[in-house]
Amino acid sequence: MVAGVAGLAVAGLLAWAIVLQVQVGDLEGDNDALVSALTTTEERLSTAQVTAAEATANAIAAVFASSDESSVTRLSSPSGAAALGRMVQDTATGQFALVVDGLSPSESGTGYVLWAETPDGPKKIAHFYVDETGTGIVHGYLDTGEAEGLRVTHEGEPEKADSPSPSVQLVSR
Repeated sequence: MVAGVAGLAVAGLLAWAIVLQVQVGDLEGDNDALVSALTTTEERLSTAQVTAAEATANAIAAVFASSDESSVTRLSSPSGAAALGRMVQDTATGQFALVVDGLSPSESGTGYVLWAETPDGPKKIAHFYVDETGTGIVHGYLDTGEAEGLRVTHEGEPEKADSPSPSVQLVSR
């Protein structure tokens, strides 16, 4: 009888081992599928990053290469700072793209703010970052009838019109 119980225990253990082996095989298959999906996602992300970088480079080139002076405003700092910019705006919709070059690269977690100087005081237009080469791209909507000028400040600088001088004052040439 002990031998019969031992035989049943061994048979039960063998059956359980077979079930476990099948489950491990299924898990390995699931793992392979997940690794494949992860690889595909990483490849898509890499492609998207390259596409975004190319689109950004093309946008910068298009803004600086534009010869349609009616829609392009060259911007510079009157204080002689090295930062320069160029803005293209669709006057019908107010949509604009501004490329600024020569600013200090954004520090971790901070960036720059583009302000419109209006009769009612400064109005925040957009927030943007500057890459390690000193180039920043900002786009959004701007009512040119309302804006008397533009300025760029570091994120966190005072917003009041009577605040200390902005980091870069941008004016149309």
